[in-house]
Amino acid sequence: MKLAPVESDLMFMTNTPYFERFMRIYRTRHNGYQMNEDALRFYQFRRRLEDIWEFMEQLLYDEQAEEERRDTLGSLRKELLEFESGI
Repeated sequence: MKLAPVESDLMFMTNTPYFERFMRIYRTRHNGYQMNEDALRFYQFRRRLEDIWEFMEQLLYDEQAEEERRDTLGSLRKELLEFESGI
């Protein structure tokens, strides 16, 4: 089992429509919790880099049909653009 800061899990929820409601409920159980924005951004960027690597690895080493390759390239472009914009 790996122990990590809460932000390593919260990073998956920040763009959901129920995030603020979840945080209100979470804070009732964890009184005084304040999100560490730096840790959150770290985990978000790390995940984005992992995803970028996975797409590159698929393009380099996997045998993909043309449509699958096009989808992988599209996903890679999306991740790179979002990484560049700092999301």
